[in-house]
Amino acid sequence: MTAFAAVWLLLQAAKSVGLQALPSKVLLFLLPLWIIFQSVLSIGGFYENTDTLPPRLLFLHSAGLGFESHVSALFRPTFAEKLPLELLTLVHVVRIPVEFVLYWLF
Repeated sequence: MTAFAAVWLLLQAAKSVGLQALPSKVLLFLLPLWIIFQSVLSIGGFYENTDTLPPRLLFLHSAGLGFESHVSALFRPTFAEKLPLELLTLVHVVRIPVEFVLYWLF
C-alpha cells in the first residue's frame, strides 16, 4: 500500500510539471513497467534464492538507483528542478510506516 501511495505522489508531482513533457512521459511509461517487472520476478521466486553471489536482492536496488541517477542527470534542468518540494517531501514521508514495520519485524 505504501508503494502505491509513493507512486501516486510521484505521478502527482509529474503532473504538476506537465504531462506533455518528455521526462513525464518517460516516467509515466517506465514506472508501471518497472513495478510489473519487479512483481513478476518476485512472484516467480527470483529473490528467494539467497545463495548466489552477488545476492539477487542487489539487482532490485542497483537497477532502481541506476534508473534514478540517469533520469535526474538527463532531465535535471527541465524536470527535476520543477518538481514541487511539498510533494517530494510527502513521497519520503511515506517511508515512515515502512521503517516502523521493518523495525517491528526485526
